[in-house]
Amino acid sequence: GVRVPDGFPFTCCWQQLRPAGFGGSTFVPHAFIQPNGSWCWSNAGFLSSGLLVDTLTDPVLTAEMLSGLKDEVKALLFTHPDVDHILGNQAVLAGVPRLGTRAAQQEVTAQQKSGMIGNLVLAMSLGHFI
Repeated sequence: GVRVPDGFPFTCCWQQLRPAGFGGSTFVPHAFIQPNGSWCWSNAGFLSSGLLVDTLTDPVLTAEMLSGLKDEVKALLFTHPDVDHILGNQAVLAGVPRLGTRAAQQEVTAQQKSGMIGNLVLAMSLGHFI
């Protein structure tokens, strides 16, 4: 399992991972971790430069996550095309560039064309009511 360090608040919100200016860096990294107890356990990251790393398991939770950001999302980087990292993509504004490896982008496109992503989003949405 995952071990959460002592004193780290394990709640469904953004957590700053290190102080601003740490090590001379201008980037302030944040992590959003969805506590276990839902269909998937998903996480995302954000750098103060405007880079969002992955979305969550559904657009509703992703929209909630995005509402907690103080900075604008300028680009979305998806690390891999698993559902717990991409199903919330439609909650990110359409004009925001999506970045990923060529293979990951091809997989997401194939999933979209097959209708698989739409079906999974519907299943996740129904899961909120069960």
